[in-house]
Amino acid sequence: MINAILLVLAGGLMNSPTPQETRKVEVAAYYFPGYHADPKNDRRKGVGWTEWDLVKAARPQFAGHDQPRTPSWGYQDESDPKEMAKKIEAAASHGVDAFIFDWYWYEDAPYLFGGLDRGFLKAPNRNRMKFALMWANHDWHDCHPAHRDQPLPLIYTGATDARVFDHVADAAIRYFKKPNYWKIDGNPYFSIYEVMTLVDGLGGISNARHALDRFRAKAKAAGFPDIHLNAVGWGPLTPEAVTSLGFDSVTDYVWVHHLAPEKYSEWARKSEAQWPEFESKWPVPYFPNVSVGWDNTPRYSWLTNVTGSTPLEFESSLRAAKQYLAERRSGPKILTINSWNEWTEGSYLEPDMTYGMGHLDAIRRVFGKGPSAPRYPDGRPEATLRLEAIDQGIVLKHGDGPNRCDELGAREAIVFESNGTYYLHYDGAGPTAWLACLATSKDLEHWTKHGPILSLGAPGAPDSATATAPWVIQEGDEWHMFYMGSPHATPPPDRIPSFPYLTLKAKSVGPSGPWIKQPDVVPFHVQPGTYYAETASPGQVIKRGDGYLMFFSASMPRTLAIAHTNDLDRPWRLDPQPILPRAEQIENSSLYYEPSNKTWFLFTNHIGLDERGEYTDSIWVYWSKNCEQWDPNDKAIVLDRKNCRWSHACIGMPSVIKVGNRLAVLYDAPGGDSVSHMGRDIGLAWLKLPLLPPKR
Repeated sequence: MINAILLVLAGGLMNSPTPQETRKVEVAAYYFPGYHADPKNDRRKGVGWTEWDLVKAARPQFAGHDQPRTPSWGYQDESDPKEMAKKIEAAASHGVDAFIFDWYWYEDAPYLFGGLDRGFLKAPNRNRMKFALMWANHDWHDCHPAHRDQPLPLIYTGATDARVFDHVADAAIRYFKKPNYWKIDGNPYFSIYEVMTLVDGLGGISNARHALDRFRAKAKAAGFPDIHLNAVGWGPLTPEAVTSLGFDSVTDYVWVHHLAPEKYSEWARKSEAQWPEFESKWPVPYFPNVSVGWDNTPRYSWLTNVTGSTPLEFESSLRAAKQYLAERRSGPKILTINSWNEWTEGSYLEPDMTYGMGHLDAIRRVFGKGPSAPRYPDGRPEATLRLEAIDQGIVLKHGDGPNRCDELGAREAIVFESNGTYYLHYDGAGPTAWLACLATSKDLEHWTKHGPILSLGAPGAPDSATATAPWVIQEGDEWHMFYMGSPHATPPPDRIPSFPYLTLKAKSVGPSGPWIKQPDVVPFHVQPGTYYAETASPGQVIKRGDGYLMFFSASMPRTLAIAHTNDLDRPWRLDPQPILPRAEQIENSSLYYEPSNKTWFLFTNHIGLDERGEYTDSIWVYWSKNCEQWDPNDKAIVLDRKNCRWSHACIGMPSVIKVGNRLAVLYDAPGGDSVSHMGRDIGLAWLKLPLLPPKR
């Protein structure tokens, strides 16, 4: 963690910072434990119901609305210690010091305690993270989901009498005794969400003060110096009430308590401007709050929400909070964040399939220890590990293919082997269109070109402007081809294929063709409002059990996803979400399975960004024990400008194949510093086998 040190210049002299001024900023993220089964929910909503049901059922309410949100880690059961351990590791390694658990107590009994009691407190790495309680003593209404123009049924009442409050206090103190409970100056931190609801239930300020004093006395009797009582500063809470009740600090839970949702950048600047106002308002130290975002439409589908809550915008607010705390001379330096996992409210740090670990990386850059992944100008993550290939250089040059088929370029190399011959399908940029071409070889280095294997479709057909990027798989005596078609291309001479990219089908009795198109077979097409709205182009097909998986490319933004079928001549079923976050900005892939360690390696081409715009800047590899589940943190660079011998900017479309004790990596590139789609050649690089993930 980075120390927040305030150096004050007075009269031209630099004063030594006081101990208070040199304290580091502690980052505490709220944790909503609504993602495990609870007996109360089982009775009301059905056995096993959690708020994941709302997350999955959410639907876009407008064009570009990022719903449903999909967690990178899947729909975890937070009461499972193994699943909670993953959260603890991610939080602690990115600069989050504590989880503040939303803590519920209704009908004189605990509610939603499984995430804390069975998950967090039994996680093997629990001592890496501190934790605290925020008593979420609000009325619980059934908004799961809410129905427009209908009243929300009241399920549980937040107000408590003195008897129940004493039970709450006794239960809280049992948590205080845990070795990793969060303390401020030795005093356990305990926050109350709705202070005035507590006051109302106890019968007024005086009675509430007596109850809180009893709470403090019990804590002292248990061996603690005192309690650090924190109030969430919203609703009817007044400065006078804070003083009368003896609170030690005030913070916020979420920006939406004070400001209506809007574009994140504007919402953030207005919220940051409120921090000095709140500091002046409250008679005790105020801890600023930063919200990740806000989108409550999984519960209230018709409500407005915050847009543009990107990791870079979030980082800007974190830096503002750090500066604000650095300039404050007194009081603990604490930042609360909404939140670790408010998925149904669209405000969470946990990785999702849109930004991956982006928001956590932002915390690490501002507050965390150690290096964090560098970023491109628009915030997309870079790979920092390397699984470095040895580049051999160009093995197939464009320009001499039959009938000028590749006179303007050769790209999108896709290689397979049959009966000792290597078959290379590549996109030849010829005089009339980009078309799939074939070359054959016995050694991957010397190739014989055979010209186009596909022709353009009739005017108006899905492949009337291009027929390229074919992936093939053998099934019995038949060969099945899945190729990319589009009815659009840029003007001549380049004729670069344009959206939409569509997956089409052909068949042959041999690997060399001839290939017979199957216009009646539609594997899958683009679909408006999905992650494959503009691109649903083919990828490698592998056999898995009784069915097949295809790793296809989708956009925008670019990403990879899996399609499923049990019959190669029937439509495919597409997964509802991609396999890696869209922030990764990857497309086109090729798989290799390493039997020695039972690991899958997914080679893909990364889209970079600089002053020249977007272009394929490197080949990355991801690894996983399960070819249908991939972690964006498990990735490395295979080939980029540092180890490519002949292309120092643009490198694209990997295809891999095992050759003896090496793995061949074929790719395309324009050479030199060019980032052009045109004038590309096919290169070859090598990796030693067995393939092992790089050490961190």
